[in-house]
Amino acid sequence: MTALREDPFLANYAEAAGYNRLVPAVAPADQRRRMAAADGLAKRLDATALDGVSEIERVSAGILRFIPEHALALAGFDMRRQPCLSESGSIPR
Repeated sequence: MTALREDPFLANYAEAAGYNRLVPAVAPADQRRRMAAADGLAKRLDATALDGVSEIERVSAGILRFIPEHALALAGFDMRRQPCLSESGSIPR
């Protein structure tokens, strides 16, 4: 599954064609799949050796590590995605 299909709101924000009629899937299986992907990414990042990398690369790795860490921390709340419409929302103009 592509990142754009997984998050059609992101696709719409990025102005990718063909996603503006879709919403993210929110079934429990979809949530488990996302958390498994975040956990896998976190484990790969943890296993990445940062010895000898520049300070910029170390900071970049820390920022990248935040993404799955944040998703996993919020998973305990079993948050569901909802379409959200606003003036600056993802509905095309």
